[in-house]
Amino acid sequence: MEKALTKDLRVVVIRTGIQISIEKDKADKVDEVLESITTHHKFMKIEGRSVNTADLVGVFEPIDLEELSRRKRGEWQDENGNWIGKGEYKCSTCGNIIPIGKRCGFCG
Repeated sequence: MEKALTKDLRVVVIRTGIQISIEKDKADKVDEVLESITTHHKFMKIEGRSVNTADLVGVFEPIDLEELSRRKRGEWQDENGNWIGKGEYKCSTCGNIIPIGKRCGFCG
């Protein structure tokens, strides 16, 4: 079996917006701690940082945060999963991406 060239990372997001990248096995342990907490919040160490468990938003895959960031910038996905930038639209005839206010140069 081949070893992966990159680490399988997850991102812990804190209420203040701080994002901490950690390996999947450590992220699983963070999930376990969060699931075991009932009413009392406590501090836990994540990559050398003390974090109040009450401030944890969640543990996410990097792609989730990338998509969120794109949507905040006004980008959107077409039906094929391609990202289209803010201020652009897809020509209904040929499918080319065109800046808003311009006409398609291929179909007229």
